[in-house]
Amino acid sequence: MKTPEFMQNATNVYRTARYIVKQDIYLEHDEFGNSRIYSKDTYYLRNKQLDKEFEYIFKDRDCVNGKRVHTTLYTRRYK
Repeated sequence: MKTPEFMQNATNVYRTARYIVKQDIYLEHDEFGNSRIYSKDTYYLRNKQLDKEFEYIFKDRDCVNGKRVHTTLYTRRYK
């Protein structure tokens, strides 16, 4: 099976009632020594094919839908 787009470069993947969400999580430092964690989130509208792929990949999870990793900043993109 080809790797689904929602898995490519993903740090975390979880599912909501309407979307499968890919999180790309980064740790950033500024010139003052401050750190922050941010996430570039991509939302994929759920459909039968994406759900089938998601369930196959995460069939061994205790909670198949997974959970969001909390970050201080995030951006959203819908596909």
